[in-house]
Amino acid sequence: MVCSLAAREGVWGAGALKRPRGLVVLPCTELDAPEPPGREGAAAGSTAGPASPGACKVVGQPAQRLRLRCKAPAPGEWLDLRCPPAELRADCTLTPGQSFTWKRVAADQWLGVLGASAVVIRQTPSTTLVRSIAGPVVEADIRAYLGLAVPCPSLAELYRTWSAGCGRLAQVAACLPGLRVLQQDPVETLFAFICSQNNNVARIALLLDRLRASFGEPICELPPWLQALDDDGPVESGLRDLAHVREFNARGRLHRFPTLEALAAAPDAALRKLGLGYRAAYVRGAASALLERGGRGYLQGLQRCQDRLEVQRALCELPGVGPKVADCVALFSLCQHGCVPVDVHVWRIATRDYEPELRGARSLTPRVYEQVGEAFRRRFGAFAGWAHSLLFGAELAGAMRSRLPEALLADMDSFRGEEKRGAERLRAERRARRLERQAAAAEGTDGARAQENGGPRPKRQRRREGA
Repeated sequence: MVCSLAAREGVWGAGALKRPRGLVVLPCTELDAPEPPGREGAAAGSTAGPASPGACKVVGQPAQRLRLRCKAPAPGEWLDLRCPPAELRADCTLTPGQSFTWKRVAADQWLGVLGASAVVIRQTPSTTLVRSIAGPVVEADIRAYLGLAVPCPSLAELYRTWSAGCGRLAQVAACLPGLRVLQQDPVETLFAFICSQNNNVARIALLLDRLRASFGEPICELPPWLQALDDDGPVESGLRDLAHVREFNARGRLHRFPTLEALAAAPDAALRKLGLGYRAAYVRGAASALLERGGRGYLQGLQRCQDRLEVQRALCELPGVGPKVADCVALFSLCQHGCVPVDVHVWRIATRDYEPELRGARSLTPRVYEQVGEAFRRRFGAFAGWAHSLLFGAELAGAMRSRLPEALLADMDSFRGEEKRGAERLRAERRARRLERQAAAAEGTDGARAQENGGPRPKRQRRREGA
């Protein structure tokens, strides 16, 4: 029987064997070369004798269940996560602003760095595959990163539950299956979202690539055949400025994310030269503050905290971290699945679909921020942050939004136009009030000068004095 961890459709074409129901697969430590084409049938019919390279060894056959011992994937060989499309789609999960490390290298493949390993994730019509470019691929680590180890109902079940109570989400869920919330390295996630302030996705990716290249340890040279797609390729959703893609390809090397020690010691001028601007002080300050609190272990300890607000408060004590950055870090790396990071996009969703009374709010005050989050938590429960990510992804310009029904897009555009007109009216009112204040100040100045010169007092002053 051929090991299901080898992605035959990716190496030798379609026709991978299906794993029998109830099969238990235990990875071995030894690495073997892939099995050559044409050997699948022989391996499948074998139950004894030496196992061929790439095949599974039968180590026991209970009455109702077959227990196998399988090879771990050899370098360059695909690892099948055995995850159906309803539970994970890489094109939806890797691109809507959760992580900024992934570069599309083919229509169905993304290159990224996880710890000390460079990996490629590939999406097929039936599953998701992973392979290493450099460093080990540990299935448990990959599954944890992709949110597949989170103890929760299946994603498809969550979609059904949410859709029953929200017609708009039902339409979005039908078009964007398999969008999971990642569980990333908390240190990298913290600094990624510190860099995200007043920035777009492409610019954030550019800054993080430069941080890696300047202060992170090198992992490997980028293979010449493996290049991030440029303007001529189907670039991930929401990206318009492709400078980060061009720099990435020109650099030709992959790096780990910098350590806290490296970031804390980085000269301010060097960080600013990368384009961080005022965020440079936040990066150095947050790194130093974390080291004082125990470093990475301090952030990992927050994963065990059950109080969402306590986690938010702890993160907000770090330089450069406000409620939104704190909630992004908590949701995307600290297993705080009920956190709802709120920005103008999420505020728009809440006022349009769940809390119309929030339309009267003129700015995203702390009180309004909490009201928006509570609106999501009341409707979507303990995994409100996951529902938020699904709806947020649908609002972004690009490939994901283009999948939505025309009627839904028209409704979203209509509301956005109404918001834009409202914002223009608000700006006009503020401008009128500012001009009025300036005119009053000028009148007061002219009146004071007239009095100094013995001239008549201003009309407004004479009226106040009863003259």
